[in-house]
Amino acid sequence: MNKRLKQILMFVFAVALLLQQFGIVQKASAASADGNYFLKIQTTGGHQWDGAQIDTGASGLNLVAGTTYSFSYDLYTPDQDVAGIVLQTNGNYNWIKSTGALQAASPGWTSYSANYTYLAASGAQLQFVKVGDSGATDARNITYYIDNFVVKDATTGNVVYTANFDDQSTHGFAPNANATLSTVNSTGAATTPTLNPDVLSLPSIKNTYPNYLMGSIIGPYYMQKPIMSVLKAQFGVVTPENATKPASLIGTSASTHNVADLSFNEADTELQSAIDNGLKIHGHTLVWEGQSIPWLNNARISDSDPTPSNPGLTAAGAYANMNDYINAVLKHFDGKFNASTQNIISWDVVNEAMGGTVRDRSLSPTDWHSYLKSTPWLKATDENYVEQAFKYARAAEPNYNVLLYYNDYSMDDQNKAAAVRDMVKDINSRWAVDHPGKQLIQGVGMQEHNGLGTNPNNTRKTIQMFKDIGVKVSISELDISAGTGGTQTADQKTAQAAQYARLMQVYTDPAFKDTVQRITFWGLTDTNSWLSSGSPLLFDGKLYPKDAFYAVIDPAGYLANYKAPGKPAGKTATAAKGTPNIDGNKDDIWNTATPININVTQAGNTKADTHMPAATARMLWDNGNLYVFAQVTKDPSEPLDKGNANPWEQDSVEVVVDLTNGSSAMYSNASGHYRVRYDGFASVDAGMTDNQGIATRMTSATTYDEKTNSYTVEMQIPFIQITPAIGTQIGFDVQVNDAKAGARIGAYAWNDATGTAYQDLFKIGTLQLVAGADTVPPVTTDNAPTGWQTHPVNVVLQATDESSGVASTSYSLDGGAFAQGNSVSISTEGIHTLRYYSVDGAGNKEAVKEKIIQIDTTVPEITVPDITKVLISDALNYPILTSDSTSGVGSVSITLDGKPASSLIKAAPLSLTLGVHSLVVTASDKAGNSVTVTRQITVYMDTAHLDSLIQSGIDNGFITKPELVNSLLAKVKQVQAAGSNAKLAGNALNALSNEVSAQSGKGLKADYAELVLSILKSLGSK
Repeated sequence: MNKRLKQILMFVFAVALLLQQFGIVQKASAASADGNYFLKIQTTGGHQWDGAQIDTGASGLNLVAGTTYSFSYDLYTPDQDVAGIVLQTNGNYNWIKSTGALQAASPGWTSYSANYTYLAASGAQLQFVKVGDSGATDARNITYYIDNFVVKDATTGNVVYTANFDDQSTHGFAPNANATLSTVNSTGAATTPTLNPDVLSLPSIKNTYPNYLMGSIIGPYYMQKPIMSVLKAQFGVVTPENATKPASLIGTSASTHNVADLSFNEADTELQSAIDNGLKIHGHTLVWEGQSIPWLNNARISDSDPTPSNPGLTAAGAYANMNDYINAVLKHFDGKFNASTQNIISWDVVNEAMGGTVRDRSLSPTDWHSYLKSTPWLKATDENYVEQAFKYARAAEPNYNVLLYYNDYSMDDQNKAAAVRDMVKDINSRWAVDHPGKQLIQGVGMQEHNGLGTNPNNTRKTIQMFKDIGVKVSISELDISAGTGGTQTADQKTAQAAQYARLMQVYTDPAFKDTVQRITFWGLTDTNSWLSSGSPLLFDGKLYPKDAFYAVIDPAGYLANYKAPGKPAGKTATAAKGTPNIDGNKDDIWNTATPININVTQAGNTKADTHMPAATARMLWDNGNLYVFAQVTKDPSEPLDKGNANPWEQDSVEVVVDLTNGSSAMYSNASGHYRVRYDGFASVDAGMTDNQGIATRMTSATTYDEKTNSYTVEMQIPFIQITPAIGTQIGFDVQVNDAKAGARIGAYAWNDATGTAYQDLFKIGTLQLVAGADTVPPVTTDNAPTGWQTHPVNVVLQATDESSGVASTSYSLDGGAFAQGNSVSISTEGIHTLRYYSVDGAGNKEAVKEKIIQIDTTVPEITVPDITKVLISDALNYPILTSDSTSGVGSVSITLDGKPASSLIKAAPLSLTLGVHSLVVTASDKAGNSVTVTRQITVYMDTAHLDSLIQSGIDNGFITKPELVNSLLAKVKQVQAAGSNAKLAGNALNALSNEVSAQSGKGLKADYAELVLSILKSLGSK
């Protein structure tokens, strides 16, 4: 060896030693040195915290708090520049080792090592994640590799854990957030798992359901020959998982803002691969807030960068961009793949535009436009953007055989489903005006990213909604999460399979045979699912079928032999008995409830650098409701935020309640999922309904302080289908969503560490109802009637006390001594005063209450004169008196001959007609007692008093010639003198009548003369 070469080698050796001192050592090859396997990590969610994690407990590294460990591993440079890859804890987010900045241009293996003292606060997992740099590189989806992961006790040197991945397993590593893990033996190779050799001998899903388009997804993993063979055997249609989304087609248009610079290379390759294998294509998706091209609608470049991507963009410009993009994409794929044979059968035109609640409390909940999420497209255009997108799509794709779909998640939410239905119906009705018999939106995609808590009955209701308006339904992204960290218990596997079976029975119900068109599973294997942590699919990573596969093949058969597991043990807390005011403020009664800490980090929903809010909750209950009071204080660096369109990505508190507590992991009418934002805006992901199907109403109130970044949430949740009592247990959890700059950066719960309680009620804890400290006196009510009563009254006193119960009730009547009892009878007439109070078991005495009871059982008195006859020539004076000594006279009705009269009836001489006159007097007192008196008064004239008739004419001026008086009186006397001699009397009456008739209108006033003649006639008839 010459001296110069020796110097060079010594320098290299010195550098290597120096790097080792810093825990960094370069390895030589880009493939494993011995040809063995290593772990491939592909992040897919565009988040800093996407990566891999491993449990620190007994199921993983089995670390002991207080012990110092040495960690070593090899890492191969990511395929894109990043600020670094860090191994960190997920509890206190301590960095164990960071690689520093890594450049894709200098790929290679590097060894890293570091010592770290593991603490109880370090958390339940260690994570490989990207170093945060505010979106500069941490939002990139990258691929990198880990090998030779070794953990030793730093004191003894004993190996605690080792993972070299040569057995092609992930050795306990699971995705953190959105990532795919696999084992490979070359950094340039796609994942090559050891496959189930009998996978192609399995029953075929597409052959099992020949009347449906059975589908999966397509992507780089699925294009490998062994994987593609399975796709081809099992399915007839595929959806590109990412390749036809706008972000995947962006090309160089990010800088040119021109759709001519879109790149279709990756998508063309994927689609051609599928078509070459006899698979049809469903395109996904044209207009979406996620994985979009920012300049189309002026969206921010990243969550951490508030800079608009296209400043000055107008609504007209955004619509033009939308039209250009849709036209370019559809024309490209149509021309390339549908020119001679239709390979692309349908498209998701708009994806996830709707929310489950109105986006602003000022908007009408009956107008579907109110449910449009506040997405960049809505902000850039207006409420018509969904309809406009479909119009652009139909113009670019005029072939109605290519179906145009609206696609969305959480369609089992009946509020959201109804809003989508109303939108589709409204848009299609307008389209039909100019296009009779045609639909603009031909189908609705129900994504169906489900959990064990999904209620198939709600799914059935939603499909029926769309059947009723005549559009197709596709189950567009089906998976069912049931597990954590990429592992499943035996119970989770069978529960997942049973849920697949239940849902397949709904999807393929003969009632929906003309509605449900396509059923697409969102992936093939658990390890390559975007939700791989929940093991949501039909095959494991080596293509061995799970129970879920056989449940899909034979749903009825699987369910016939399925026995549901019970709810696993979780945390238990108590709710004290008591009723608060729902105003967002902490009443004194809340101090009787024991607080719980909301401090379990949901790693998949929490960024590495997030500060956990200080959050507690207290619970109360009474016979009608459960009450929750949450207090949240955020870090000073994280202001209260509601910038995201999704309510769960805003600062808010969520409560999950299961009144049947563990009878099923599935949501039912007796379980609910409620959310309240810091400023009071409430949303319901799953509400409860009573036995009549009527939805119950959660009531809430909040207070907040933007100076301290703190807020309170108070909820009232009605009990249904149970009778709450001391000792009752219900399922319960409470969660805090932590947001910053328009994105959720953390989620923390009391019990659920997985963040899946919204899908699985077995993830929540248990709340036991207990007696509260009783400082509230009982409440006594009575049934005493108001106002006067006409009968004896029995008053019942009803006392209630929701805490210690009622000890006694006492009453006093009319100032007498108090006596115990809850019933008192009152029969004597008059006004009575009833006073009463109750005392509870804790000695709290109620303030004395007072009630007035009024009894009058006697009718009023009516007094009338003893007058039954009166001469027509006499005046009538007839006073009527009414009285009631108890309640008083309430009303009097007097009629004379059926006409209203006053209480003093006066009639002048000659004013009443001859005959019988009927007088009716009715009097009612104020209690309602009533009496009626009837009298008859006869008005008459006889010959003995006939001279009084003439005298009345004189007195009243009816005889205008005084000289007639003597003549008339003389004739009257002749009548009187005739006595009983009828002939003489008749002659005398005729003589008198003749004179009166002759003088009518002359010496006698005509009216008077007519009256006298009628009287004489009546006398003559006798």
